[in-house]
Amino acid sequence: MAAVLRARGAAIPANLSDYTPSKVEALTGIPGASVEKAAALLASAKVLSTLFGGLYASSPDLAAEVLPLLDTMKQRRVLVLHEASNAAGLLGAGAVTAAPGEIQESVRSGKVKTLVVAGVSPETAGLTAADLDSLHLFASFTTVPTPLETEKAEVLLPMAAWTEREGSFVSLTGQLLRQPKGALPYGDSRSLVRILSNLSRKMNANLPAVESALRR
Repeated sequence: MAAVLRARGAAIPANLSDYTPSKVEALTGIPGASVEKAAALLASAKVLSTLFGGLYASSPDLAAEVLPLLDTMKQRRVLVLHEASNAAGLLGAGAVTAAPGEIQESVRSGKVKTLVVAGVSPETAGLTAADLDSLHLFASFTTVPTPLETEKAEVLLPMAAWTEREGSFVSLTGQLLRQPKGALPYGDSRSLVRILSNLSRKMNANLPAVESALRR
């Protein structure tokens, strides 16, 4: 945002004055020239949207800093995204969450013998190759498999990226947002809802068809 304000020739708030392209490069490794180029493109855009991640949007302190900046840029078109696109829907369906430590304990104690991950690598839960070897079945639906998944997964299905699928999700503000498909799925990848729908039919389960699930 500081770079966009500079590109527009607008005044920069004091709390952002230190955020120069060179400082961003030192902190992130992203070339300062790339930051300036991106800022110039954003500054000249006819329509500009700001995407907030779930943790970011749920912080009142961060929101209090960002919203005035958006107003300075005359940019009021904002989409609030959830870290897990339909987490609100999952919680509404009675799903429960587990911390990485709980997943580790469940696998290492033998309580969990089958593990299916979708869009999340086992490393995220702190699981090792030995942990996965102890399972009866490890399956992964993934967009980009990690080396551990490639080596240890008995079932590895290519999952379409979020830009390659359509559907809807509920944001942190409770808004129902429609998600159009931005590109065709790469190779043989399929959306998670299509993978689950097809698997449910193979298992004679009573999950809705793909088209019905997408409408939900």
